[in-house]
Amino acid sequence: RSAMKNKLFWKLGLIYLLMLLLVIGALGLYVVRALEQEYLEAAYAQLEMVSRIAMSQLSPLPDESALQGSAESLAQSGIRITFVSGDGIVLADSEEDPAAMQNHAARPEIREAFLSGSGRAVRYSATLGRDLVYLAKRYDYEAEKSLVIRAAVPLRKLDETLYSFRHRLLFMSLFIMILAGGASLLYFRTISNRIRSLKDFSRRVAEGDFQPLPRGRHSDELSELA
Repeated sequence: RSAMKNKLFWKLGLIYLLMLLLVIGALGLYVVRALEQEYLEAAYAQLEMVSRIAMSQLSPLPDESALQGSAESLAQSGIRITFVSGDGIVLADSEEDPAAMQNHAARPEIREAFLSGSGRAVRYSATLGRDLVYLAKRYDYEAEKSLVIRAAVPLRKLDETLYSFRHRLLFMSLFIMILAGGASLLYFRTISNRIRSLKDFSRRVAEGDFQPLPRGRHSDELSELA
C-alpha cells in the first residue's frame, strides 16, 4: 500500500522499464532489418550466378523452343526463369505457359534491365500469388536486338525465418523485462524507502523530535545526507 502511494518509486520504475522496452524494440528492429538485407544479398548473388549460366547457354540466334528448354533446365535449382523479348512479350517461362502471361514491358525489373543492363525488384507476383525476389539481365544477341533473362526466387524462406525469429525475440524480451524489470523495481524501491525515511525524519524534526536516524549500511549521497 505504501509503495502505491510512493510516486517517486513508480516514476523511476516506469521510466526504466520504458527505456528498456525501447532498447529491446530498437535492437529487434535492427536485427530484423539486418536479416532481411543479408537474405536479399544472398538471393541476388544466387540469381546473378544462374543468370550468367543462362547467358552462357544461349545461342547467337535464340528461338523460343530453345529458350523454353533452357528455362526448364535452369529451374531445377529452384529458381524461376523467364525470357522476355524487347517489346515485353514473354518468350519462355519455367513455371507458366508463356502464351497465357501478360506483357512484361512495364515490370520494374524488366524496364530497368532494358535501360541499364540489369534490374532488381522485390514484389508480389500475381501469376504465382506470392512475393518474389527478381533479378533481370539484358542479353544482346543481334544488332539492336536484345531480350531479358529474369531469374526469381520466393521470399517464403525469409518470411519463415523472420516469423521464427520474432517469436524467439518476443519470448526473450519478456524474459529480460521480467528479470531486469524485477531487479530494477527492487532497487528503486530501496532508494524510494530511504528517501521516504529522510522525509519522515524531517517531519519529526519539525515537530521537535531530534532522535537521529539509524546508521545504514550504504555509503552514498543519501547516506551522507542522512
